[in-house]
Amino acid sequence: MLKGTYSCIKDENCIGSFNIPLQFELGKVKKKKYSLNLNTYRNLHYQVNNNLKVLVSEYIKDFVLILPIHEPVRIDYIIYPGSKRRMDLDNMVVIAKYVQDGLVSAGILKDDDYKHVVNISFQVGGLDPDKKGYCKVTIRKIK
Repeated sequence: MLKGTYSCIKDENCIGSFNIPLQFELGKVKKKKYSLNLNTYRNLHYQVNNNLKVLVSEYIKDFVLILPIHEPVRIDYIIYPGSKRRMDLDNMVVIAKYVQDGLVSAGILKDDDYKHVVNISFQVGGLDPDKKGYCKVTIRKIK
């Protein structure tokens, strides 16, 4: 899976784009994988959920090289699942919660309320050839 920030080709409204894995490992002694989906989110203990948010924020701080944004944006999420297993796209929308909180924590977005993030969209992009699964996040200026 590719890490880092990517420029948007032929899109003057694009601020930046990056990939984020669909699973993160969490735990000091016994590592456990947690998927970024609604089923996991609603069943996690609040401390584990908070630790997962911190881990996603650290990932964004380490790999996302976008300058702070001071204008309203639209964020597009394209899901590349790691297997052909059927999934509900609406269960994946919780990725927006983790990513947008991480963007605020990293100082890229001032806030993730409706005045700063005007629109979000989700779609499936196809199967990840590495079979790990990731989400491509693209941030665009609102015209």
